[in-house]
Amino acid sequence: MVEILSFFAGIMTSSAPLAQAFRTFRTRDTAGLSVSSYLLLLCMGSFTVLIGIQYMIYAMIILNAIGLVANFAIMFLLSRRVFSAFLLATTALAVGSLLVAPWFIPRLLTPHWAEEVAFIYGLLAAATFLPQILLTRRTRIVSSLSLPYLVLLSGGMILWTVNSILLGNYSLTFWNGILLLMSLELLRLKITCEAKQRRTAQSA
Repeated sequence: MVEILSFFAGIMTSSAPLAQAFRTFRTRDTAGLSVSSYLLLLCMGSFTVLIGIQYMIYAMIILNAIGLVANFAIMFLLSRRVFSAFLLATTALAVGSLLVAPWFIPRLLTPHWAEEVAFIYGLLAAATFLPQILLTRRTRIVSSLSLPYLVLLSGGMILWTVNSILLGNYSLTFWNGILLLMSLELLRLKITCEAKQRRTAQSA
């Protein structure tokens, strides 16, 4: 059951960034996208892949890795400086861990650290879409956001929340719930702002 849910949740949440990446590369419209949110998405995506490795859920690993690559592509368009800084920081952290504590990374890839990884994932999840929500509420620019992205993301997060309940990982369940609420709020903003803009255009 967990494997099946992970597969469908992974398809939805990995397809979501692909939909956003396609829109962003096609339109080159990044005015309404938050660099901070995408930086956090890269961090959270890395931890999601790590959680899949810890529980040996191959569908989760592969599909979330695809989504991570799509978010990398979007970040490359948003800010090459931040993109390069993230890659350098990640590489330095991995190399430093291997040099200082060579046992750390092998144990990190096992369920021994599952709760700790889930907690860090949760902190990232709680903050991930907050900059994007604040930016969208302030500017009301929703043209940069892909509707299929938000629909797939919200649907996928429903499945991930159920999946984490089945795994018995309560930290992951709590934080996935927060991430779900944030994705639903972005979806609401996208729909309501576009509806208001259409009404304004028709009355003009």
